[in-house]
Amino acid sequence: MSRIAWFNVEHGAAGDMLLGALLDAGAPLERITQDLGTLDLGSWKLEVDHTLRAGVRATTLSVRHQDQTPRTWSTIDTMLRDTPWPERVIARSREVFARIATVEASIHGVRVDEVHFHEVGAIDSIVDTVGFMLALEYLDIDDLWSSPIGISSGTVQTEHGILPAVAPATAVLLQDMVVNVRHQNREIITPTAAAILSCLSRQSLDAVSIKVETTGMGAGTWNPETHPNVVQVLIGDTESDTTEMICVLETVVDDVTGEHLGHVLSELITAEALDAWASPITMKKGRPSHEITVLCTPSDLPNVEALLLKLTGSLGVRRSLQPRVIQSRRFIEISVFGHRLTLKIGPSRVKPEFEDLVAVARATGRTLYEVEAEALAIWRNQSQH
Repeated sequence: MSRIAWFNVEHGAAGDMLLGALLDAGAPLERITQDLGTLDLGSWKLEVDHTLRAGVRATTLSVRHQDQTPRTWSTIDTMLRDTPWPERVIARSREVFARIATVEASIHGVRVDEVHFHEVGAIDSIVDTVGFMLALEYLDIDDLWSSPIGISSGTVQTEHGILPAVAPATAVLLQDMVVNVRHQNREIITPTAAAILSCLSRQSLDAVSIKVETTGMGAGTWNPETHPNVVQVLIGDTESDTTEMICVLETVVDDVTGEHLGHVLSELITAEALDAWASPITMKKGRPSHEITVLCTPSDLPNVEALLLKLTGSLGVRRSLQPRVIQSRRFIEISVFGHRLTLKIGPSRVKPEFEDLVAVARATGRTLYEVEAEALAIWRNQSQH
């Protein structure tokens, strides 16, 4: 079973709207505010209220502060790593800010450690982003899904002149995401929201099945007459399989050693590939060769393909887009012989994580078989009570 939050962002989104939707769905405001108070952000206050947008009730929030300090990526990253929060909150938050830093560095032609955040490094953006991750944790959200993302086809007046309403950083952040164009002369998807959605949410050509438990609405400050400026979230569990589209890359090599081949596969999986393997084949003139197959998400395709070509020296790669069915799964931690071990629980099988088995075996001097048998026995005993 997996717990899912599905966001309707057809008309755009902002960080405060995403957090507002989760608060409206029942995320504990007081606990989130207390956790955010552990960050070294100086004096600030989170104000939460309710409003109507085109007759629809929604939650609004704003961060009151006087701070205008630009913060570097390393400053924010250190701040996050030093918190006592759950590991998933820290990892999700760091991933979003790292993604923004990488994009900003590429746009401005500087190193990542030289990037100074301005809008996204301001207190309100930090509160919106990290508060969103805390809300996900307190609502026990495992996976995020989203609708196509609304973007504007119009322009905005800035201090640098008239520019596209989709900011340069936002445009890069939305690469490989499905978007719908709205004819508005204003920004309707912010960099913060684009970073959160591109890092954490999945989009599929097929609908995701959810048994809806609760819903929420987060409103922005803009209040147009044409539509409610809100982000909607539906939260619930799914037992069903989910279908998503993945990229399949294939290339044939006949001039690499077994050691080299093993290195290629290891590097691909360590990077961004979902999986990678090599199959022995016979080419023309009886030459023994290998066909390398790599799976990756559409958003990771450029990086994975470039790495595959670099590591193999191949002169070409075949691409295809394939649907894959993902069964629901969840993870729990148990104590085995006094050591932590993670179990992956699927619809028809429970399996200890192999790296944890090895770590416990080394720490206790027991065999992998003994550790695995003990872990499964503990699981069976817990599941019966």
